[in-house]
Amino acid sequence: MSYTDTVQSMYIAYYGRPGDPQGVAYWADRLADVHGNLDAILDAFGNSTEYITRFGSLSTSDLVNRFYQQIFNREADESGLNWYCSEYEAGRASLVNIAKKIWDGAQGSDLVKIQNKLSVAENFTDHVSLSGGPYGSAQIEQAVALLKHVDATVTSVATALDLIAEWYGYDLGAEPTAYEQFMLELINWERMYPLDAASYYGITLNEGLPEGTLHSGPRQPLAMNLDILDAA
Repeated sequence: MSYTDTVQSMYIAYYGRPGDPQGVAYWADRLADVHGNLDAILDAFGNSTEYITRFGSLSTSDLVNRFYQQIFNREADESGLNWYCSEYEAGRASLVNIAKKIWDGAQGSDLVKIQNKLSVAENFTDHVSLSGGPYGSAQIEQAVALLKHVDATVTSVATALDLIAEWYGYDLGAEPTAYEQFMLELINWERMYPLDAASYYGITLNEGLPEGTLHSGPRQPLAMNLDILDAA
């Protein structure tokens, strides 16, 4: 599993939603920094204002049960619920670590479910990134509901992908324009040097404008506006 996939899986398991493009990129970079050791960044990933706002008032059993619902679309079995609650209350596991363990324990139809959820979440994140559409609190509620309805069936995936395309009005299956192709490659390539890539594609990068955040050199944020000048 790629670093991006790993981070996306934790957004689903812990927050119940697809990751936002900036968040996925940031945590994938952090994961690369520790050579893929997810345990090294889990606590930082799980300690967020979003978590406190959305889940801070829930009991331990409600939180663990919510992980099962977000990952498998079902209630936790009694033995699993009791085990994870005792591990947390004894200080042997953090909540985000429990979410990871539940995800990693998927098998059979549950494994198909999480694979489908991951596919839909990645599609959602790509749509947000490439369309420039919003992903605030209202969209988070929609995205959470979207993933709840993704199960082990092909139909649930197809329905979710149709909804994403409708919300963000961007057809990922269409032939990309020169601008879109360039953006996609910048998103997918780690430690990319945008100025070199821009020269190759015949694109001018104007620094200092807030339209997007890309990475230049060893993961140094660079705000840019991309203008295509005679790209053909």
